[in-house]
Amino acid sequence: MTHFVLPDHDGQQNNYKNVLGALLQRITGKSMGKTDITFDVVEYGVETFQCTTTLVCLDGQQASGELKSNPKDAEQHAALQAIMALDQDLKNMGYSISERALDIPTSVRQAAVAAGIVGQHQKVGDALTDSAIKAMLRTVVHKVLNRELEAGDLHYDFERAAVPGMHHATLKLPNLPGVLGMTEWRGSDSPFKRDSQLDCSLKALDTILSDPLGALVALAPGEVNVRAPGEKKAKEKAAKREKYTAMFGPLGCGFKGGKGKGGKTLGGTVFAGKAGKSGKGKGGCGGKNFSNAMQNFNNKADLDLIQNAMQGGGGDQNMILMNLLQNMPGMMETFSSGFNWGSNNPNTKGAGCKGGKARGKGGKGARKRISEDVFTGDVVVWKEKFGFIAPHIEVDPAKHPNAAKHEGRLYVNAKDVEGGLELFEGQPVTFHIYDDGKGLGAEQVTGF
Repeated sequence: MTHFVLPDHDGQQNNYKNVLGALLQRITGKSMGKTDITFDVVEYGVETFQCTTTLVCLDGQQASGELKSNPKDAEQHAALQAIMALDQDLKNMGYSISERALDIPTSVRQAAVAAGIVGQHQKVGDALTDSAIKAMLRTVVHKVLNRELEAGDLHYDFERAAVPGMHHATLKLPNLPGVLGMTEWRGSDSPFKRDSQLDCSLKALDTILSDPLGALVALAPGEVNVRAPGEKKAKEKAAKREKYTAMFGPLGCGFKGGKGKGGKTLGGTVFAGKAGKSGKGKGGCGGKNFSNAMQNFNNKADLDLIQNAMQGGGGDQNMILMNLLQNMPGMMETFSSGFNWGSNNPNTKGAGCKGGKARGKGGKGARKRISEDVFTGDVVVWKEKFGFIAPHIEVDPAKHPNAAKHEGRLYVNAKDVEGGLELFEGQPVTFHIYDDGKGLGAEQVTGF
């Protein structure tokens, strides 16, 4: 089987749909929506499927895969055929989908080394990924302006080149002082809009760093925040576990699927345990239902009341809790629906609610993913644990009414960021979009 490795997408070799989406984003310079790439599967006989993929974003180009034994494999093979066709078209133009033809100026190389972006025995070209180049530019502009970046501080445009199929990007930094603020940097002509965008970013960096102003914005080790170390991510998860333990006390709510023993049995009533993957938990209640119940308690006072009722000494603790909830309008019905009420025998195995995966089903709320393919956008607000992303392509409010909330921005939580990445304002990211009934959010967030 042919393997394709795109810049910044190592490890995606066997997921051709993801690779195709990333390649098309690189070519078009925009995020892929649900209608930009379509997969149509036709069944021929018993367990025989063929898929045709249509690249709507590239004037409807199509590619068909071979017959496969299941729809998933059929879609993957159709995506592979589309990649191979694009690869051949690009080769005919003298380009490769797995290489970036970027000229890295000496000043940028030196700055990358000084900033610690380039590791020992690592090539500068390999270390300067798409996200690293953009992060360097944003850091330098931030230091020149001596403030947080705002919309309009970096302005990119794309224009068609004279040769068919080629484009070039332009960059303006209008709020920089003097001549720099009046300069326009133009990227080289390329069939990849993103590559041209990176090229004009490198040229802008070279101009600023070579300017007398550059001595004032010299980069120091660790100053360019590209990726966070895994240790910090582990500490954040540990802190989160401690927070829930302190908040919920003996409730032992389950957030991940998998078979496991249940939580506390108080007065014969089974409360929360870890969700059983098969739907059977020993006195267990699925994290999903428990989370849905608990999210209705929107302030610390309510949570303190519940925790005190569960931990108070003496008396029938379950009766105390029930009396408490009955006096909170609408809470009794919602809260009780999050549990599997067991028998009066503490040793009875109750049928637990179905467990779930770490995302979507296992206790992070009633999420519904609305994106089939990966989107891109920029982090516009980040507060260490949460923030908002501005997608490069606006989600249609007519199809998803919650898209109008938060000025069209997507909520992102640190727990939905992949690979130990530490976000910062202005950082470009890829992600999927979900709707949890309260608004739109981003999950499986990665840098690019």
